[in-house]
Formats: sequence, structure tokens, C-alpha cells
Amino acid sequence: MKSYVLAASVLVTVACAAAFADNAAIEQAVLTNFSGTFQWDGSSSEPQRVDMRFVTLKRLDGRHIDVRGCGRYDAVGLVTNIRVKMIVDETTRDVEIWEADPIGPGTFETGGSHNGSLDDDLKGIKAVWMTAVTRGTGRLVLRTGGNLTCSPQVAFAR
Repeated sequence: MKSYVLAASVLVTVACAAAFADNAAIEQAVLTNFSGTFQWDGSSSEPQRVDMRFVTLKRLDGRHIDVRGCGRYDAVGLVTNIRVKMIVDETTRDVEIWEADPIGPGTFETGGSHNGSLDDDLKGIKAVWMTAVTRGTGRLVLRTGGNLTCSPQVAFAR
């Protein structure tokens, strides 16, 4: 019986160590620049270029982190700067991203959120935007890279 208890405790320790290593990899992976595109579903216009940089991380509990930063959308020369907040579920790698305080054209929509996930290699995010009021949707596809700058003070400014 003692050998079963010892074996079980070793397996639990190994599983916890693996989960901790995975969480550390996710934390490191999301504190970076991402670049890619956003396009409204059904739109025939050019996809918008999107850059996001996440600069601060706060652990919410054993599996969720709150990551903050800045973003920029370029819709064929109409540039909007925003603050971004992303909640990451480290167990499932699901993400939800909110955008706030747009500076740019008055038509930029922040009433909704992007729901999606981190790619398996932790170098990308794929998500679907859903507008809260109209239920309009669009696709966000990001990969690591880019050079957007963002300070922690701007990321948390209200």
C-alpha cells in the first residue's frame, strides 16, 4: 500500500511541475508583440492591420492571468490606438480580449470582445470578435512579431 501512495505522490508532483512549466511558458509567450489582421465577417474590404503589445501580467488565480497592453488598428490609413486587456485560461489556453479608450476615427467599436485561443506553439492568437449590441462578428488572427511600443502606465490608464 505504501508503494502505491508513494507512486501516486510522485505522479502528482510530476504533473504539478509540468503544469507550472507550461504556465511559465504561457506567461512568457503573451508578454510580447503580436501582429496580424482583423476582418469583419461578410466584409469585402481589405483586412485591417492589427498590432498589440502586452506589457503587464497579473495572476488572478491558479489558472487565469490578466494581461494588459496597447493596440493599434490600421484600416487602410485610418489608424486607431486602443488599450487592450486579455484574460488567459492557462489550462485550456482560451483567451478573451477587450478593447477600450480608442483614439482615432469615431466609428471604432469597443462594445464587445474577442473570444478565442492561443495557438499550440504559443506564437499566435485566433479569436472571433462579437459586438455586444448588434452581434456583428469578425476574425482576429495574430502572430508574434511587430514593434508596437506601450508602457505599463498607458496600459492601465483610465
